[in-house]
Amino acid sequence: MMSEMSKEAHMEGDLILVADDSPTLVRIVSEVLEGGGYRVLTAGDGVETVQQFYAHRPDLLISDIAMPKLSGYLVCRLIKEDWSASHVPILMLTARDSATDRFWAAKSGAERYLTKDFGPDDLLAVVSELLRDRAPSNLSPVSAPQHLSEGSVLTRVCEMLDRKLFESTLVNEIGELGSNISDFAEAADAALGVLANFLEYTIGAVALCDERVLAVRPIGDVSRANVAGVVQQMDEAMRNLPNVVHADGDAAVVTFENVGRVVEEETDRLQTFVSMPLRAGGNVIGLLGLASTRANAFGEAELSTVRIIEHPLAGLVNTARLFERIAATAVN
Repeated sequence: MMSEMSKEAHMEGDLILVADDSPTLVRIVSEVLEGGGYRVLTAGDGVETVQQFYAHRPDLLISDIAMPKLSGYLVCRLIKEDWSASHVPILMLTARDSATDRFWAAKSGAERYLTKDFGPDDLLAVVSELLRDRAPSNLSPVSAPQHLSEGSVLTRVCEMLDRKLFESTLVNEIGELGSNISDFAEAADAALGVLANFLEYTIGAVALCDERVLAVRPIGDVSRANVAGVVQQMDEAMRNLPNVVHADGDAAVVTFENVGRVVEEETDRLQTFVSMPLRAGGNVIGLLGLASTRANAFGEAELSTVRIIEHPLAGLVNTARLFERIAATAVN
Protein backbone atom coordinates (compact mmCIF):
# COMPACT_ATOMS: atom_id res chain seq x y z
CA MET A 1 0.00 0.00 0.00
CA MET A 2 1.30 3.46 -0.86
CA SER A 3 1.29 5.94 2.00
CA GLU A 4 -0.67 9.16 1.68
CA MET A 5 -0.87 12.46 3.48
CA SER A 6 -4.20 13.89 4.59
CA LYS A 7 -5.97 16.88 3.15
CA GLU A 8 -4.47 20.35 3.45
CA ALA A 9 -7.37 21.40 5.70
CA HIS A 10 -5.87 19.35 8.55
CA MET A 11 -2.20 20.21 8.14
CA GLU A 12 -2.14 22.09 11.45
CA GLY A 13 -3.05 18.96 13.47
CA ASP A 14 -0.79 16.36 15.08
CA LEU A 15 0.59 13.78 12.67
CA ILE A 16 -0.58 10.19 13.25
CA LEU A 17 0.86 7.15 11.51
CA VAL A 18 -1.72 4.39 10.92
CA ALA A 19 -0.24 0.95 10.17
CA ASP A 20 -2.40 -1.98 9.02
CA ASP A 21 -2.41 -4.39 6.09
CA SER A 22 -6.16 -3.94 5.63
CA PRO A 23 -6.90 -1.04 3.23
CA THR A 24 -10.48 -0.92 4.50
CA LEU A 25 -9.42 -0.55 8.13
CA VAL A 26 -6.82 2.07 7.21
CA ARG A 27 -9.44 4.07 5.32
CA ILE A 28 -11.92 3.94 8.21
CA VAL A 29 -9.36 4.94 10.84
CA SER A 30 -7.95 7.69 8.62
CA GLU A 31 -11.41 9.18 8.06
CA VAL A 32 -12.12 9.21 11.79
CA LEU A 33 -8.79 10.85 12.61
CA GLU A 34 -8.99 13.41 9.80
CA GLY A 35 -12.50 14.24 10.95
CA GLY A 36 -10.97 14.97 14.36
CA GLY A 37 -8.49 17.44 12.85
CA TYR A 38 -5.43 15.21 12.69
CA ARG A 39 -3.03 14.68 9.81
CA VAL A 40 -2.70 11.04 8.79
CA LEU A 41 0.13 9.00 7.30
CA THR A 42 -0.34 5.32 6.47
CA ALA A 43 1.68 2.12 6.10
CA GLY A 44 0.66 -1.35 4.96
CA ASP A 45 3.30 -3.60 6.54
CA GLY A 46 5.76 -3.61 9.42
CA VAL A 47 8.83 -2.55 7.42
CA GLU A 48 6.98 0.35 5.78
CA THR A 49 5.74 1.39 9.22
CA VAL A 50 9.30 1.79 10.48
CA GLN A 51 10.32 3.58 7.28
CA GLN A 52 7.42 6.04 7.53
CA PHE A 53 8.00 6.57 11.22
CA TYR A 54 11.62 7.63 10.82
CA ALA A 55 11.01 9.60 7.63
CA HIS A 56 8.19 11.71 9.10
CA ARG A 57 8.53 11.44 12.91
CA PRO A 58 4.80 11.28 13.73
CA ASP A 59 3.30 12.36 17.04
CA LEU A 60 1.50 9.03 17.51
CA LEU A 61 1.61 5.53 16.02
CA ILE A 62 -1.51 3.37 15.65
CA SER A 63 -0.46 -0.14 14.70
CA ASP A 64 -2.00 -3.52 14.01
CA ILE A 65 -0.31 -6.59 15.51
CA ALA A 66 -0.42 -9.06 12.60
CA MET A 67 1.25 -7.37 9.62
CA PRO A 68 3.44 -8.67 6.79
CA LYS A 69 7.26 -8.49 7.08
CA LEU A 70 7.30 -7.31 10.74
CA SER A 71 4.70 -7.75 13.45
CA GLY A 72 3.36 -4.80 15.39
CA TYR A 73 5.16 -6.18 18.45
CA LEU A 74 8.54 -5.90 16.73
CA VAL A 75 7.77 -2.44 15.36
CA CYS A 76 6.80 -1.31 18.84
CA ARG A 77 9.93 -2.75 20.45
CA LEU A 78 12.18 -1.24 17.80
CA ILE A 79 10.78 2.23 18.38
CA LYS A 80 10.74 2.00 22.17
CA GLU A 81 14.37 0.82 22.21
CA ASP A 82 15.41 4.04 20.45
CA TRP A 83 15.85 6.91 22.94
CA SER A 84 15.17 9.47 20.18
CA ALA A 85 11.80 7.89 19.40
CA SER A 86 10.65 6.20 22.62
CA HIS A 87 8.61 9.24 23.72
CA VAL A 88 6.15 8.73 20.83
CA PRO A 89 3.03 6.97 22.19
CA ILE A 90 1.85 3.77 20.50
CA LEU A 91 -1.71 2.48 20.32
CA MET A 92 -2.21 -1.15 19.32
CA LEU A 93 -5.42 -1.41 17.25
CA THR A 94 -6.14 -5.05 16.51
CA ALA A 95 -8.78 -7.74 16.09
CA ARG A 96 -7.00 -9.83 18.70
CA ASP A 97 -8.36 -9.64 22.23
CA SER A 98 -6.68 -12.38 24.24
CA ALA A 99 -4.98 -11.76 27.57
CA THR A 100 -1.72 -12.94 25.99
CA ASP A 101 -1.91 -10.34 23.23
CA ARG A 102 -2.69 -7.54 25.66
CA PHE A 103 0.16 -8.63 27.93
CA TRP A 104 2.66 -8.88 25.09
CA ALA A 105 1.63 -5.52 23.65
CA ALA A 106 2.26 -3.87 27.02
CA LYS A 107 5.62 -5.63 27.36
CA SER A 108 6.53 -4.46 23.86
CA GLY A 109 6.01 -0.87 25.00
CA ALA A 110 2.55 0.02 23.71
CA GLU A 111 0.78 2.57 25.90
CA ARG A 112 -2.77 1.55 24.98
CA TYR A 113 -4.65 -1.35 23.39
CA LEU A 114 -7.91 -1.09 21.44
CA THR A 115 -9.84 -3.76 19.54
CA LYS A 116 -11.21 -3.18 16.05
CA ASP A 117 -14.84 -3.11 17.19
CA PHE A 118 -14.11 0.43 18.42
CA GLY A 119 -16.47 3.35 17.99
CA PRO A 120 -15.20 6.61 16.44
CA ASP A 121 -15.61 8.47 19.72
CA ASP A 122 -13.67 5.77 21.58
CA LEU A 123 -10.75 6.04 19.15
CA LEU A 124 -10.64 9.84 19.26
CA ALA A 125 -10.80 9.81 23.06
CA VAL A 126 -7.85 7.41 23.35
CA VAL A 127 -5.83 9.35 20.76
CA SER A 128 -6.50 12.64 22.56
CA GLU A 129 -5.46 11.11 25.89
CA LEU A 130 -2.22 9.66 24.49
CA LEU A 131 -1.24 12.92 22.81
CA ARG A 132 -2.05 14.88 25.95
CA ASP A 133 0.02 12.62 28.20
CA ARG A 134 3.03 12.10 25.89
CA ALA A 135 6.54 12.97 27.05
CA PRO A 136 7.47 16.67 26.81
CA SER A 137 9.17 17.47 23.51
CA ASN A 138 12.00 19.33 25.26
CA LEU A 139 12.99 16.05 26.89
CA SER A 140 12.83 14.18 23.58
CA PRO A 141 13.99 16.55 20.83
CA VAL A 142 12.82 15.83 17.29
CA SER A 143 15.53 14.14 15.26
CA ALA A 144 16.22 14.72 11.58
CA PRO A 145 14.21 12.56 9.15
CA GLN A 146 15.85 9.26 8.22
CA HIS A 147 15.15 7.44 4.98
CA LEU A 148 15.74 3.77 5.70
CA SER A 149 15.92 0.97 3.16
CA GLU A 150 14.17 -2.31 3.89
CA GLY A 151 17.58 -3.87 4.54
CA SER A 152 18.42 -1.15 7.08
CA VAL A 153 15.14 -1.76 8.92
CA LEU A 154 15.74 -5.51 9.09
CA THR A 155 19.33 -4.92 10.27
CA ARG A 156 18.00 -2.78 13.12
CA VAL A 157 15.57 -5.53 14.08
CA CYS A 158 18.31 -8.17 14.09
CA GLU A 159 20.56 -5.96 16.23
CA MET A 160 17.73 -5.39 18.70
CA LEU A 161 16.94 -9.11 18.92
CA ASP A 162 20.64 -9.93 19.44
CA ARG A 163 20.77 -7.37 22.26
CA LYS A 164 17.62 -8.78 23.87
CA LEU A 165 19.05 -12.30 23.69
CA PHE A 166 22.27 -11.06 25.29
CA GLU A 167 20.37 -9.33 28.09
CA SER A 168 18.11 -12.32 28.75
CA THR A 169 21.18 -14.58 28.89
CA LEU A 170 22.73 -12.37 31.58
CA VAL A 171 19.46 -12.30 33.53
CA ASN A 172 19.25 -16.10 33.37
CA GLU A 173 22.88 -16.49 34.48
CA ILE A 174 22.30 -14.35 37.55
CA GLY A 175 19.03 -16.14 38.29
CA GLU A 176 20.73 -19.54 38.12
CA LEU A 177 23.27 -18.45 40.76
CA GLY A 178 20.52 -18.39 43.36
CA SER A 179 20.10 -22.17 43.34
CA ASN A 180 23.62 -22.73 44.70
CA ILE A 181 24.32 -19.70 46.89
CA SER A 182 23.05 -18.86 50.38
CA ASP A 183 25.76 -16.45 51.53
CA PHE A 184 25.70 -12.72 50.75
CA ALA A 185 29.41 -12.32 50.12
CA GLU A 186 29.49 -15.34 47.83
CA ALA A 187 26.40 -14.11 45.98
CA ALA A 188 27.93 -10.66 45.49
CA ASP A 189 31.20 -12.11 44.22
CA ALA A 190 29.41 -14.44 41.78
CA ALA A 191 27.18 -11.63 40.48
CA LEU A 192 30.16 -9.33 39.97
CA GLY A 193 31.81 -12.18 38.09
CA VAL A 194 28.86 -12.26 35.67
CA LEU A 195 29.08 -8.48 35.21
CA ALA A 196 32.78 -8.82 34.37
CA ASN A 197 31.77 -10.77 31.26
CA PHE A 198 30.50 -7.60 29.60
CA LEU A 199 31.84 -4.70 31.69
CA GLU A 200 35.52 -3.82 31.92
CA TYR A 201 35.59 -2.55 35.49
CA THR A 202 38.57 -2.28 37.83
CA ILE A 203 36.68 -2.68 41.10
CA GLY A 204 33.15 -3.98 41.57
CA ALA A 205 31.26 -3.70 44.84
CA VAL A 206 27.90 -4.74 46.29
CA ALA A 207 26.64 -3.33 49.60
CA LEU A 208 23.77 -4.15 51.94
CA CYS A 209 22.32 -1.04 53.57
CA ASP A 210 20.79 -2.50 56.75
CA GLU A 211 23.72 -4.77 57.55
CA ARG A 212 26.37 -2.21 56.57
CA VAL A 213 28.39 -4.88 54.79
CA LEU A 214 30.28 -4.40 51.54
CA ALA A 215 31.72 -7.02 49.18
CA VAL A 216 34.55 -5.79 46.94
CA ARG A 217 35.93 -7.57 43.86
CA PRO A 218 39.10 -6.14 42.24
CA ILE A 219 40.20 -7.10 38.73
CA GLY A 220 43.98 -7.34 38.35
CA ASP A 221 46.36 -5.52 40.72
CA VAL A 222 44.55 -2.72 42.53
CA SER A 223 46.10 -0.42 45.11
CA ARG A 224 44.79 -0.42 48.67
CA ALA A 225 44.17 3.33 48.24
CA ASN A 226 41.85 2.68 45.29
CA VAL A 227 39.91 0.06 47.25
CA ALA A 228 39.57 2.50 50.17
CA GLY A 229 38.33 5.15 47.74
CA VAL A 230 35.60 2.85 46.41
CA VAL A 231 34.58 1.88 49.94
CA GLN A 232 34.26 5.56 50.82
CA GLN A 233 32.22 6.34 47.70
CA MET A 234 29.92 3.38 48.33
CA ASP A 235 29.45 4.50 51.93
CA GLU A 236 28.57 8.03 50.82
CA ALA A 237 26.22 6.72 48.14
CA MET A 238 24.43 4.54 50.70
CA ARG A 239 24.02 7.47 53.08
CA ASN A 240 22.51 9.54 50.27
CA LEU A 241 19.86 6.95 49.37
CA PRO A 242 16.39 8.37 50.10
CA ASN A 243 13.99 6.60 52.49
CA VAL A 244 16.69 4.22 53.74
CA VAL A 245 17.53 3.81 57.43
CA HIS A 246 21.28 3.53 57.84
CA ALA A 247 23.12 1.77 60.64
CA ASP A 248 25.84 3.70 62.43
CA GLY A 249 29.53 2.94 62.08
CA ASP A 250 31.77 1.91 59.22
CA ALA A 251 30.72 -0.81 56.82
CA ALA A 252 32.27 -4.25 57.19
CA VAL A 253 34.31 -4.93 54.06
CA VAL A 254 34.86 -8.35 52.46
CA THR A 255 37.42 -8.40 49.64
CA PHE A 256 37.64 -11.21 47.08
CA GLU A 257 40.99 -11.70 45.37
CA ASN A 258 40.19 -14.66 43.12
CA VAL A 259 40.73 -12.66 39.89
CA GLY A 260 42.65 -9.72 41.30
CA ARG A 261 44.59 -8.65 44.33
CA VAL A 262 45.00 -5.63 46.57
CA VAL A 263 48.57 -4.33 46.58
CA GLU A 264 50.33 -1.74 48.71
CA GLU A 265 52.09 0.05 45.86
CA GLU A 266 50.35 2.69 43.79
CA THR A 267 48.41 1.65 40.67
CA ASP A 268 46.55 3.73 38.09
CA ARG A 269 44.07 6.05 39.77
CA LEU A 270 40.34 5.47 39.41
CA GLN A 271 38.64 7.89 37.02
CA THR A 272 35.08 6.56 36.79
CA PHE A 273 32.64 5.52 39.50
CA VAL A 274 28.94 4.71 39.04
CA SER A 275 26.44 3.27 41.49
CA MET A 276 22.91 1.93 41.26
CA PRO A 277 20.39 1.13 44.02
CA LEU A 278 19.27 -2.48 44.33
CA ARG A 279 15.54 -2.88 45.07
CA ALA A 280 13.66 -5.91 46.35
CA GLY A 281 9.99 -5.89 47.28
CA GLY A 282 9.81 -2.20 46.44
CA ASN A 283 12.50 -1.29 48.97
CA VAL A 284 16.14 -0.33 48.45
CA ILE A 285 18.19 -3.08 50.11
CA GLY A 286 21.63 -2.35 48.77
CA LEU A 287 23.85 -0.75 46.20
CA LEU A 288 25.91 -1.84 43.21
CA GLY A 289 29.10 0.11 42.51
CA LEU A 290 31.52 -0.08 39.59
CA ALA A 291 34.83 1.77 39.27
CA SER A 292 37.40 1.96 36.49
CA THR A 293 40.78 3.51 35.84
CA ARG A 294 39.46 4.60 32.42
CA ALA A 295 37.63 7.91 32.02
CA ASN A 296 33.97 7.59 31.00
CA ALA A 297 34.38 3.84 31.14
CA PHE A 298 30.70 2.89 31.05
CA GLY A 299 28.65 4.00 28.07
CA GLU A 300 24.87 4.20 27.83
CA ALA A 301 24.64 0.74 26.26
CA GLU A 302 26.50 -0.88 29.17
CA LEU A 303 24.57 1.07 31.81
CA SER A 304 21.30 0.19 30.12
CA THR A 305 22.17 -3.50 30.41
CA VAL A 306 23.12 -3.04 34.06
CA ARG A 307 19.69 -1.51 34.69
CA ILE A 308 18.09 -4.52 32.99
CA ILE A 309 19.69 -6.92 35.48
CA GLU A 310 19.03 -4.78 38.56
CA HIS A 311 16.03 -6.84 39.68
CA PRO A 312 17.52 -10.34 39.33
CA LEU A 313 20.72 -9.09 40.98
CA ALA A 314 18.76 -7.54 43.84
CA GLY A 315 16.73 -10.75 44.15
CA LEU A 316 19.89 -12.86 44.36
CA VAL A 317 21.46 -10.63 47.00
CA ASN A 318 18.24 -10.39 49.01
CA THR A 319 17.70 -14.16 48.98
CA ALA A 320 21.25 -14.75 50.20
CA ARG A 321 20.74 -12.14 52.91
CA LEU A 322 17.52 -13.83 54.10
CA PHE A 323 19.27 -17.24 54.17
CA GLU A 324 21.97 -15.75 56.37
CA ARG A 325 19.37 -14.31 58.75
CA ILE A 326 17.52 -17.63 58.97
CA ALA A 327 20.77 -19.48 59.61
CA ALA A 328 21.78 -17.01 62.33
CA THR A 329 18.37 -17.38 64.01
CA ALA A 330 18.62 -21.18 63.93
CA VAL A 331 22.06 -21.07 65.59
CA ASN A 332 20.83 -18.75 68.33
